Amino acid sequence: MEFLSRFKSGIITVKSSIESSTKISAKEKEEVLEILLRIPKSLISYLGPEPLPIEILRADVSIVNDLLINLNNKVKISGLLKILGFMRDVHMGIENTAAIKLHRTPTSIRAYCLLFIYLYPIIYVPSILYKLNESSSMNDSWILYSLSIVSSFILISLFNVQEQLENPFDQDGIDDIKLETFDLDSLEVNRIKNGAKPIFE
Repeated sequence: MEFLSRFKSGIITVKSSIESSTKISAKEKEEVLEILLRIPKSLISYLGPEPLPIEILRADVSIVNDLLINLNNKVKISGLLKILGFMRDVHMGIENTAAIKLHRTPTSIRAYCLLFIYLYPIIYVPSILYKLNESSSMNDSWILYSLSIVSSFILISLFNVQEQLENPFDQDGIDDIKLETFDLDSLEVNRIKNGAKPIFE
């Protein structure tokens, strides 16, 4: 959530800065903003259940950077550096969320947990059966079956919950991150009001 929030705030700040600049032509603004507004959609597509290749997302960010650098003859270098600093937040948000998506629980650990979930009833049931045989009659065998069923159900449920939480971006489960809230279409960006000084000036 932190990385996605930084990503979104970076996009919003860059957008506002471009729109509020009086030294950039309307055509140049349109060119930058068209690609800039495409980046959140690409990120959401990459993180979603049918992922878009991340190379397309990185290419869009590089294009925006190049377009901003080409504006250096129209704006002060200090203003341009501020905008590129906000684009750095965009880069970091993309790369950090991509790392979270790719590097989850190692497969070997997941397989190890699953193996012991299946082995647990095999080891647990005979030991309980032995204790029941020692202490009382087999009339209490319902305890054995009840405990085995409940224990297996709990372990499998916990494994399934962990699997649902493993990827918070796949939109499969009630606890997944609502990716649509990080698209700029869901937000009306505040413009500079009352003659506030644009970052580019």
